[in-house]
Amino acid sequence: MLKTVVVAELIFVIVLSAVTITLKAAIFRKKSITSTWNQCPALCLLLISNALLAVLGALFATQWLLFALGLIENIPENSLFLTVVGRLFMILQLFNHCSAVGLFAQRVYCLLYPAKIVTNFNYIILGILLIIFLCGSIMPIYSTITFTTPTGYPVPEGCFSFSCMKGYSSSVRLSLSAFSAAISTIVTVLGSYMVYLLYKRRKTRRSVLEKNKNNFASYVFVVRFIDQTIPFFADTILSASMNVYLGNYLGPYGVIGAATDYTIQTIVYYMIIRNHKRLTTVSTAT
Repeated sequence: MLKTVVVAELIFVIVLSAVTITLKAAIFRKKSITSTWNQCPALCLLLISNALLAVLGALFATQWLLFALGLIENIPENSLFLTVVGRLFMILQLFNHCSAVGLFAQRVYCLLYPAKIVTNFNYIILGILLIIFLCGSIMPIYSTITFTTPTGYPVPEGCFSFSCMKGYSSSVRLSLSAFSAAISTIVTVLGSYMVYLLYKRRKTRRSVLEKNKNNFASYVFVVRFIDQTIPFFADTILSASMNVYLGNYLGPYGVIGAATDYTIQTIVYYMIIRNHKRLTTVSTAT
């Protein structure tokens, strides 16, 4: 793994995170969190988790950039320090995935039953996803406390990526991989069904608000599938069949995919609410 490549990738993540944080501030000024929650709780949680991911992504990239430059030493005492931010990023990413599932589920429900009130369905889905999130968060937290011990070099020589660190036992690693694969499969299947319904019922007349929700949900699915789902399954298949790990060659590809994902989502949502506000202003003036 070339140090110069990793440094460039980490700087790229910092830039994307800065763009996301800036646009999020503008978004929350234009449209309050309360207003978004009342319209779609899952969408609100997705937007908030994207903002938090951007903050953690910037911290994560800065931490490993300092490590790659030799300003953070590769010593046993830094094991926990190098682990915590990465684990928190993974946990928050799981929350982000669950929020996306909630958004897709709400869109599917509204497409199948447009005349029904969606409030109760929203809270049922959020309750189920909260349980899934808590179950999925226990293992990373437990492994961080149990398996992060200050012995030996925390990062193998010549590697500058969190994925190189062996902070899990084999059983925990296998369980986490299976859980992540299950969540990714749910996101893919539900998102694909949502896109299918949107195409099938594309001629149905909807309000501007509903169109905006559907358009944003479609962007979320497509971008997530390209930036996160495909690399995840590629890494899983290669590591299981050939013992080849993408992180050892591509660096922090998972964080790069996540950063690209939340940045594009933020840009798209910013454009949607900006155009919606313009249309509202024009219609009011006329």
